[in-house]
Amino acid sequence: MIAVSRHYKQRVSRSFGRAAHGYDGVAALQREVGDALLLGLDGLDIQPARVLDLGSGTGYCTSRLIQYFPDAQLIALDIAREMLSFMRLSTAQCQSVCADAEALPLAEGCVDLTVSNLALQWCREPATAFAGLARVLSGGGYLVFSTLGRDTLAELKHAWRQVDDKQHVNSFLSFAEWNALLQAAGFEVMMSHSEVISLFYADVYGLMRELKMLGARNQAEDRPRYLTGRRAMARMISAYQAAMPDQRIRAGFDVIQMVARKIV
Repeated sequence: MIAVSRHYKQRVSRSFGRAAHGYDGVAALQREVGDALLLGLDGLDIQPARVLDLGSGTGYCTSRLIQYFPDAQLIALDIAREMLSFMRLSTAQCQSVCADAEALPLAEGCVDLTVSNLALQWCREPATAFAGLARVLSGGGYLVFSTLGRDTLAELKHAWRQVDDKQHVNSFLSFAEWNALLQAAGFEVMMSHSEVISLFYADVYGLMRELKMLGARNQAEDRPRYLTGRRAMARMISAYQAAMPDQRIRAGFDVIQMVARKIV
């Protein structure tokens, strides 16, 4: 089981590491969701001394957090070292840490606020990640995060089901499951919200190309271990297009946002 988990983490790290160079050019959804997530900070009466950006990527939210909390020490943590190398922040402003969200190399109670934008869905064991976040947060500290839910890429999943029963698309937890895990880890949920954000593409290849450039490859343990043949790909594309009456390719992203406080 440990070996399986290690291999999964290595795949995720490699996938996002390879995507680092072109990530900012295709991360429009990540920026949109990040902006909405950070607006939620306006309702919190906090002046944190130390802030953790979990799954910081190339530092979009990190730079915004520095503006929100200019007197705070920022920690940008990501599993892909290449992502951190693209951050344009000085070490005086922010400390970069390459680490796994499920094994945080941080001291107990050392963080007052953790922000995470569209990263926690890549954890193999989200419950472990939440337990670690509860450990490093100070008493009454806040966790503000966005993640992806079960209905993400439902259109692509439906199209593949017309071809075979293999798992070609990542599967994420439902809203209720995220909420339950958060409370089980010792958090009080202050705010929670979910919505499906639809993006549109000229064709299915455009969608799949963008997912690849984002590093959002299929990481499922039971994913197909072979290259998808042309015939199967053509059948999937035909099924996808048949479900789109206006001929534009719609892809839905089930975005979940939560604000939680560590119970003292």
